[in-house]
Amino acid sequence: MGRPRPPRWPPASPAAPPHTKTLKEKKRVTVEGTGPTVLAVNRLTGTVYAADLNNDQIIAVSPWSQTPCLIPTGDGPISIALSRTGLTAYTADQSAGTLSEVSLLTGKVTRTVPTGAGALSVATGAPSGQVVSRTAPPPPSPWWTRGRARS
Repeated sequence: MGRPRPPRWPPASPAAPPHTKTLKEKKRVTVEGTGPTVLAVNRLTGTVYAADLNNDQIIAVSPWSQTPCLIPTGDGPISIALSRTGLTAYTADQSAGTLSEVSLLTGKVTRTVPTGAGALSVATGAPSGQVVSRTAPPPPSPWWTRGRARS
């Protein structure tokens, strides 16, 4: 009889790797005139939040609601992150150069923190709850001014 042969790798027929999953669309929501940039999902409630760059707001889509909820933010939200509890959203406001803390219970900005021009992204750390924002680097100085003392 002999020893069993090891499986062929790669397999003879192409198949999806075992770690992939195909998702099916359950609900499509269209909000006219918006410019969503980044999504954040509250895993406890299933609510999806999108930063709307065009209208300075967060678009909240709940699985139980037929219409999205629009929550005002700072000027030009380009990124969004949620707190560990899912009760607070943070937006990186590119046009304003700020980070906005938004209460999702009241739908109001509770705090604004200046970050400098060109806020690009925001993230929250799961274990600590720390909020981190990234801004665009300053433009390089012209080649003729590099290495010279400024007066």
